[in-house]
Amino acid sequence: MFLAGEGLFAPDFGRGYRLGKNETAAAEYWERAAKANAPEGLYGYGMFILNGRGGLQNPYRAYPLLLQAANRWHTGAMVALAQYQGKGDKLRDADPVDAAKWWMLAATADKRYTRHAEKALAALPAAKQQQVRSQVRSWLTTHTTVPK
Repeated sequence: MFLAGEGLFAPDFGRGYRLGKNETAAAEYWERAAKANAPEGLYGYGMFILNGRGGLQNPYRAYPLLLQAANRWHTGAMVALAQYQGKGDKLRDADPVDAAKWWMLAATADKRYTRHAEKALAALPAAKQQQVRSQVRSWLTTHTTVPK
């Protein structure tokens, strides 16, 4: 079972304090944390899979995990989604509108990302900027409190 305090022992995906370089143990740890719907666990396992640690690279499996974490106000997950949507991958094109949305939401949660949000928004045409602002307002309306 995942306990919130366990996140302190393995925050860096296999190079953690307790897990050493054992990527199999790290994968099991993050998977258990994700199954418990802990935001840090969802983010950690999502990033583990997204980055291909332990031979698990699968962006399509990682994306929903990161999305669940972001929907629980996990800023790191918001940034990861913004970066992923901004670049795309071999099988899908970048989505600058969605990337700008996640940068703006990350900036709402943590002002350090304001410059990224402004840059992503400025790169879009006026109609797309309005679309992003509308999506952000909608998201904030449905996610008014940080889940426990």
